Amino acid sequence: MAGAAPTPAVRDGASVGCPSNILAFLGTPPLPMTLGWELAGIVVNPGTSGFSVGERVFGMSHQLATGRGSWADLVAIPASSITQATTRRGARFHGMT
Repeated sequence: MAGAAPTPAVRDGASVGCPSNILAFLGTPPLPMTLGWELAGIVVNPGTSGFSVGERVFGMSHQLATGRGSWADLVAIPASSITQATTRRGARFHGMT
């Protein structure tokens, strides 16, 4: 991943399979497409996002709109779709919609 990417690249450490993924697949999305909504991982290329390399993040992909889900080892995802993960219990995350 040479140069500054407009969106951060995240090494996917965890992704969830749920019924909505099956429904999206059965709905005949445009192919090629990567399924997966949620992800948690570590930023490996922050691009111009403001995140740092090694920062733990989590968020949701826009797989139906972009064809890029979270079921991959490396995910390019808009910075507005992820937020910093925390180890604090009861933390509130502002800005996630």
